[in-house]
Amino acid sequence: LSLRAHPFPTWAGPASIAAGGRYRRVALDQVADDIAQSINDATGIRGFPAAYQNQPGGWLLTNVFPVKGKYDLWEVFAEAAVPLARDLPFLHKLDVNGAIRYTDYSTSGGVTTWKAGVVWEPVAGVRLRGTASRDIRAPNVPELFAGIVQNTGSVIENGVTVPIVQAARGNPLLQPEKADTYTAGIVLSPAFAPGLTLSVDYYSIDIAGIISSLTPQLTLNQCLAGATALCANITRNAAGQITRIESPTLNLNRLATSGLDIELSYRPRGEVLGGSADLRFIASYLDKQRQDISNGPSIDRAGEVGLSANPRWSATASANWKSGPVALFVQERFIAAGTYDVTRVEPRTIENNRVKSVFYTDLTAAVELKQGFRFFLTVNNLFDRDPPLAPNGTLFTFIPTNPLLYDVIGRQFTAGVNLKF
Repeated sequence: LSLRAHPFPTWAGPASIAAGGRYRRVALDQVADDIAQSINDATGIRGFPAAYQNQPGGWLLTNVFPVKGKYDLWEVFAEAAVPLARDLPFLHKLDVNGAIRYTDYSTSGGVTTWKAGVVWEPVAGVRLRGTASRDIRAPNVPELFAGIVQNTGSVIENGVTVPIVQAARGNPLLQPEKADTYTAGIVLSPAFAPGLTLSVDYYSIDIAGIISSLTPQLTLNQCLAGATALCANITRNAAGQITRIESPTLNLNRLATSGLDIELSYRPRGEVLGGSADLRFIASYLDKQRQDISNGPSIDRAGEVGLSANPRWSATASANWKSGPVALFVQERFIAAGTYDVTRVEPRTIENNRVKSVFYTDLTAAVELKQGFRFFLTVNNLFDRDPPLAPNGTLFTFIPTNPLLYDVIGRQFTAGVNLKF
């Protein structure tokens, strides 16, 4: 249910408000097969890995366990946008906006969120904008109630690779993430260059109680570094060897990130090579991606492109050109060089901790043969660039690069026809 209105005018324009509320219920009921829930008993079988003895899960990979859970919530909200000035000296345009929301979760109680923002154009073609907000993200059903999912894996302890059972599961005690977000930016559309727009935005996000799961290796590393609460998720046998590591979803202490987003676009008014064209460039700079674990160390993963996907710089440049029935599109993607694992030090704990930068070129050509009939051909990774070496996975599911960042397929062709009736 929502209502919208313009309750009063200002000399700069009408104010706008919206208010409403809603109720929602979410449930999950997951079943699993008997083999996934069985206990491994290999008594008398030579060569059976000791780490898997008496552990649940009869499959080698992805043993899924049953889970059932539900939650409900209700919320109310109000928003307002008020114009304050128009066409005055150094106040070509001035608008303010705000919003507030109260949400009550059956699992974690009530929480209030809000946002306040301002848009100021001192002169035409120069726009300054900023926002401050308190935001939340409540845990979803799988994060709360997901049953154990087991896989085989390994960790490195004292320089030795140890096979383990790694188990992920939900956590019904999770609380909502709470974030303080600040943004500030400028947008330039100069009159001397029609069609040109440049925007630069700074962001700072500080999330408390972030919902996430640590990898088995990070769980072990953080435990050994002083995060004693994580040590309870590590099981050892009588000889002291690790046999199992659980990775539940957790309200990790803090995640703080900040950086810049830059966008430049240009659309010439006249013809370019006999057709229309537009150019676009987008770049992101990651200044900080710091994770703080309760009772443990702080790790800033900005620039890490091996174990995570946090390059310092990434950019995309594209150009569109169209003349009559023919259209061309070219795109260049860039991922900066970075660190494989920010927690390792050359040459003591890793021989080479650097990952190379990479460029990818994508090309699309299209022709409209007749009205409503369009043929296109797309080639991604035109020059068949190999991904940089950044090993990921386990001994059983190993891949030589980071698939979250890099192209793992190579040159790809796609051809098709668009029809309009």
